[in-house]
Amino acid sequence: MEAAFARVVKAGALLPMRHVLQRVDHAPELGGVSLARCGWMDLRKLWLPDPGRSLRG
Repeated sequence: MEAAFARVVKAGALLPMRHVLQRVDHAPELGGVSLARCGWMDLRKLWLPDPGRSLRG
């Protein structure tokens, strides 16, 4: 199983993620970024601005 997992990761079909710190680094264009009570991001709350609108107002 470990060898199969290593092949899938090496092929780029799966990117493992590790949760170490209680912070989130993200692009400034991404909105709705916050940590849930469990320390993970709530992906359902993420949003991108309308591409037709200027980010600077």
